[in-house]
Amino acid sequence: AKYGWGTSMLVDEDIIKDKNELYHSYDIKTYPGGTLFELANREDKIDEYFQQLDKLGFNAVEISDGSTVIDADRRADAISKAKEVGLYTLTEVGKKNPQKDKEYSEDMRIELINTDIQNGADMVIVEGRESGKNIGIYDGSGNIKADTLTKLYENTPREKIMWEKKKKNQQVELILTLGNDINL
Repeated sequence: AKYGWGTSMLVDEDIIKDKNELYHSYDIKTYPGGTLFELANREDKIDEYFQQLDKLGFNAVEISDGSTVIDADRRADAISKAKEVGLYTLTEVGKKNPQKDKEYSEDMRIELINTDIQNGADMVIVEGRESGKNIGIYDGSGNIKADTLTKLYENTPREKIMWEKKKKNQQVELILTLGNDINL
């Protein structure tokens, strides 16, 4: 369960702890979205961020740079640190800004996904943004770019990929194309 948009910073800590405890009682992992990680990284406070996650009872983390930039070594180090402190680790590949996201070729996305997994990420999210348009595997109308999807799917570990989708037609097409056991 992802607590998006920094909401875990705005709600009373006891409520977050209770909510996390409830999720965990059903074997559901919890984590704040990648934006808070990006802030911690920018402020050079990743260790403090991981301590705060532990204090609030989160058992997962999203390591991303969708709105910022993190170099490969720092990204690998963050994945390693997250694993060391026992966090289920998700990473995200892609940018939230469509112009920046277009700088990522299919091969570059594949390399980033596989590198994150080699560095210990449990799951890699393929960015789809809130609009579901003009980002990653989606064209400007929100349709799936079949060739891009196929290339990513065939060159990455399928069970470790989470496809971010925002529209019903995207969900349906992903399931019909890749099968009902994919991660959405």
